[in-house]
Amino acid sequence: MSEVRKFTKRLSKPGTAAELRQSVSEAVRSSFVLEKTKVVEPLDYENVILQRRVQIYSDPLRDLLIFPIEDVSISVIGRQRRTVQSTVPEDALKKAQSLFVKECIKTYSSDWFVVNYKYEEYSGDFRMLPWPDKIPSHVFEIDEDFEKDEVFKRRYFYLSQLTDGSYILNSYKDEKISKESKGCIFLDACNDVVQCPKMRRYAFELKTIDKYSHYLAAETEQEMEEWLVTLRKIIQSNTESLVQEKKDAVESVQDDESSTQGKSENILESLERSMHPELMKYGRETDQLNKLSRNDGRQNIFSFDPEVQRLDFSGIEPDVKPFEEKCSRRFVVCCQDFSLNLLAQLSDRAEEGPTNVEPFFLSLALFDLKSNCKISADFHVDLNPPSVREMLLDNSEPRAEGTQGHCPGQSLVHGVPESCLLYIKQGVFSVTNPHTEIFLVARVEKVLQGSIAHCVEPYMKNSDPGKGTLDADAKFSPLYKQDSGKLSNEDMLKLLAEYKKPEKTKLQVIPAQLNIIIKDIPLDFTNCFTASYIPIKPFEKDSEDVAVEVEELVPEAAKYCYPYTVYKNHLYVYPLHLKYENQKVFAKARNIAVCVEFRDSDEADARPLKCIYGKPGGPLLTTNAYAAVLHHNQSPEFYDEIKIELPIHLHQKHHLLFTFYHVSCEINTKATSKKQDTVETQVGFSWAPLLKDGRIVTLERHLPVSSNLPPGYLGLGDTDSRKQPSVDAKWVDGAKPLFKIRIHLDSTIYTQDMHLHKFFHYCQLVQAGAKEVPGKLVKYLKMG
Repeated sequence: MSEVRKFTKRLSKPGTAAELRQSVSEAVRSSFVLEKTKVVEPLDYENVILQRRVQIYSDPLRDLLIFPIEDVSISVIGRQRRTVQSTVPEDALKKAQSLFVKECIKTYSSDWFVVNYKYEEYSGDFRMLPWPDKIPSHVFEIDEDFEKDEVFKRRYFYLSQLTDGSYILNSYKDEKISKESKGCIFLDACNDVVQCPKMRRYAFELKTIDKYSHYLAAETEQEMEEWLVTLRKIIQSNTESLVQEKKDAVESVQDDESSTQGKSENILESLERSMHPELMKYGRETDQLNKLSRNDGRQNIFSFDPEVQRLDFSGIEPDVKPFEEKCSRRFVVCCQDFSLNLLAQLSDRAEEGPTNVEPFFLSLALFDLKSNCKISADFHVDLNPPSVREMLLDNSEPRAEGTQGHCPGQSLVHGVPESCLLYIKQGVFSVTNPHTEIFLVARVEKVLQGSIAHCVEPYMKNSDPGKGTLDADAKFSPLYKQDSGKLSNEDMLKLLAEYKKPEKTKLQVIPAQLNIIIKDIPLDFTNCFTASYIPIKPFEKDSEDVAVEVEELVPEAAKYCYPYTVYKNHLYVYPLHLKYENQKVFAKARNIAVCVEFRDSDEADARPLKCIYGKPGGPLLTTNAYAAVLHHNQSPEFYDEIKIELPIHLHQKHHLLFTFYHVSCEINTKATSKKQDTVETQVGFSWAPLLKDGRIVTLERHLPVSSNLPPGYLGLGDTDSRKQPSVDAKWVDGAKPLFKIRIHLDSTIYTQDMHLHKFFHYCQLVQAGAKEVPGKLVKYLKMG
């Protein structure tokens, strides 16, 4: 058995079959070429119609090949705006360079085009076509009831049974039955009898199968009851016999069909087998006349569809209306005056009377305790009398009195003198989701003098902490002292939550009186400006009592989304926190003020842009804005809001520049006059580029602080560039992120959606001639 047989020598080695199968599969796989699916080009309908015009117009069914000529018409609806002039700047389209911005500007400045379909009423469901509500009944003269309008007449009715078993109800003028009957009612045609107390007392109604009714009335209630019982018995017996007859008839018909199936023939078939020519002619003429007669007065078969099966198409295509500006709950806050217990006569004019001894500045905003956020921008108010405002002005500056007149050569803002905007005391707030957890908070600020405890001490002497002045009209709470370490919006929300609890008495009360009036306003509120200070219709140019809308900070939720209809391009900057307790560069950095500027260049000779909204009493737009200063605090928290009017075109050089100053509030008599003049000392710089990958960067950001401002500082954006020795930048505390800010964008021409931004960016590249891959455009078509 150890020897190998001869026939096994011709066999392959073990495992050779598997190797052959593997080699064959690889050979087939390499020879197989994957054919890509051919791209099917869509049909150019207009080109086909143009090329085959002669063939199509000569076709007998050309109405099925082409659209009706007058099927579509276009009408223009003028854009309705609630402002006196357009919200879009005049040169906006010329300045815009981004494709997305250009399309937005065109949308807000062009009229609406409406496409109307001539045959739209016939394009829906067949149930929506015109149809008669009820089939008209054919009434002949002999069937007309001439006494239908007459009142009940006295008749004598007698019930009798006929030979076929049916019942009849005859009526006579008197009790003698021998005379001729005046009418009769066959009860086998009646299907119900009911009482009719509204028609007449002791009246009842006999309903027939043909939906006609006979109204009868008895003289007494007992007589009526007897008639009702008798008639109901007869109607019930008639109904039962009718059902039995129908059942018997159906069974007999089924038996006849089974016996006579295949033997029935109609008249036409019998005439065709007839040899008489006259009969055949008569049969054809009769059929033709019957066919024509059937078309006379024929009803549409779809009109007999029951009302139960009718569909409601009222909400499918309502009347097309252009988008309107979103209307929320609106109310106006009218600030009257603000006074504390410490008053004095500062002016020689008797009409002013005693006033506050120093200037105070107010800002009002809405806080939502349920959503735990701030829901409105700040509304700044200056209620100081002219004599107090003079304390803030230098001798070299012109005095800004509270007059509203228009002086020659004075600048105009959207056709309105800028003096009308100096001291606005009315703010229009709007709330999209109103509820009881929304608070109107007023913050009071004063000129830097010392710590908060030191500044409020003169106003709190001999004051009862349980008392406070409450405005009955506005339900405003007393003025509470605020802790210097709890100034942020988060701390304010916590304070509002504690205010609703009994332990709110722990808060120290400052005796003060803030008189305001809150009232709802209609949509056509007169003499009002938008948040961009554009006058709203109706507006009187010579009016002194004007109001301004305060921007609502709507939460980013789907249920609050609404299409934009007007031009708006605002940026809100919130300095939040500066950690300067560990810095060793500056000797004094305690009373820290933050100056915010908006620039378009980082060169050495660059100047800030005049696009920041100013405070009351100053110009409408200014080049910088300052945050409130905290006394002797090296890690201050800020709550100020800086509102910026963004340019139409933004590029990579646009940025926010923050300059930090140490403010000296103590006068040193021993110091030289040169040192006394130095009230503000620079203690650092920080900057935040506005764009990243072409989009505006929002939300919170942590920035490093530099002690100097070298040219080209925007190039120090990342960590690696900050560590380069060639860069002349002196970082504070090792370039740690010491400064915290938050940015909120409220713009209708710049988007924060990445897919939308990228899509228009690649579209603009394609328009410029760049050979971009079409897949990149498809990639950013995000489906919602």
